[in-house]
Amino acid sequence: MKRLHVVMSDGEYGDFRRVARGEGLSLSEWVRRTLRAATQAAAVVRIERKMQAIEAAAQWKAPTADPEQMLAEIEAGRRGVSRCSGRPR
Repeated sequence: MKRLHVVMSDGEYGDFRRVARGEGLSLSEWVRRTLRAATQAAAVVRIERKMQAIEAAAQWKAPTADPEQMLAEIEAGRRGVSRCSGRPR
């Protein structure tokens, strides 16, 4: 178990305490639940951003091939060998 010390104004403390009591919870349990919910919401946002990036990348019109073929072409280009003939350029 870990203890978390949070400094806040008297007004914030009172507001949070009223909300927790209104939900039938101790302030500590309300804070734990609220932090868990915030953590889950942040994870959802990260996943949504990743999905948006994937969807944007899927819209690109770029050449594709089998990974082994692409790696062979990259290596051939690095060595200065023509892809078509296999001879040096």
